[in-house]
Order: sequence, then structure tokens, then C-alpha cells
Amino acid sequence: DGTSVGSELLDDYEEGTWTPVINGMTSISYAIQLGKYTKVGNKVTVHVYLRFTATASGNMYISGLPFNTANEVVNDAPHVGVGYQNCEGSVTINGFFNVNNNRISMVESDNVSVDWACPSVTNAYLFMTGTYFA
Repeated sequence: DGTSVGSELLDDYEEGTWTPVINGMTSISYAIQLGKYTKVGNKVTVHVYLRFTATASGNMYISGLPFNTANEVVNDAPHVGVGYQNCEGSVTINGFFNVNNNRISMVESDNVSVDWACPSVTNAYLFMTGTYFA
């Protein structure tokens, strides 16, 4: 049951909400802008749900993570699964956490070196989940 071993007890657990912000687009209007997180020790799992209208202007990324990522290489790899997006039908996108930062960069999944620029959209959806170390 874990009550007799103090070093094995969970003493750093937190749940909350955060506000994901789209960058790399202009004239953004959010219908839904929701982020949730669970933090256990230094491991953070985030969920993003966005519904928005915007004009394309550059490479898209999401900022405002509840905790900065650790300054470790383990965070600099694709860790964000995009469950659904209707910004651009034929392109599959993924995200990755930037080292020592509070943002998720978006890339085309068939070429992770190509930053993704969402085109101008109306009523777009973006659902994402990822885990990183803070």
C-alpha cells in the first residue's frame, strides 16, 4: 500500500488548466481555447483543444505551456500527438516540445524538418496531447 515507505509516496501531483495561444497566424478569433494538464513530479502531460478562425502569416506554434520544458535533449523530439485537425486536409501534422521553452512547434509529419504553416482557416479544430519533462 506504500504507506510504510516514504520515498515511494506521491508528493508532487497537480492538475489544472492553461491557455494555449496560437502563434504564426494573425486575426485569430477563438471559439474554444482550452488547455488542461497533469503534473506528476517533473513529468507534465498537456491536452489542447482549439477551435479558431485565423489568417495565415507564418509557421504555426502553440505557446503558453503551464511549465517550461527542461533543458534536456529528451524534450527535443516529437512528443505531441495531433488527434485531429481540419486546418489542411491532406497534410498530417505533429508537434514537438522545444528545449527550455514553453511552446509546441508544429511540423509536417512526412518531413519533420519542415515547419508547418496552417493556411487561412474558418472554424478550424486542433486537438493535441503530449508529455514532457519540466
